[in-house]
Amino acid sequence: MMSDIEMTLYNIYYHDGCGNKDLVATTNNLDKWLKANNQERVADGNEPEKLEDFEIQETDSFIFEEKMNKPKMEIVSDDLVWIDFKGKEIRLEQDNLYNEGKLMITVHNKGEDYHEKLLVEE
Repeated sequence: MMSDIEMTLYNIYYHDGCGNKDLVATTNNLDKWLKANNQERVADGNEPEKLEDFEIQETDSFIFEEKMNKPKMEIVSDDLVWIDFKGKEIRLEQDNLYNEGKLMITVHNKGEDYHEKLLVEE
């Protein structure tokens, strides 16, 4: 496999009668494109078109998906959330019994006590 996502794409060209060829759209679904195109045309007061009105060429596609590592989040209670982000554990806590009710953010190496702490004033 050359790319992450495999799909057939179609380039849709219109010939204007004067020898000009214009790329109108690229789509993976010709029927859905034609339906959307015709809805717009009819709304503008024009006649609907048919696929035969266009030159359609299948294209080679090379689509590479960018993978993102999403942080994992655990909501422990209304007052406490843990986020696992890039190898660090981040604790968000706001409890009226601790730190005068201020939002506390701490950063931990996995399995260790925090090494950075931030108290957020209102």
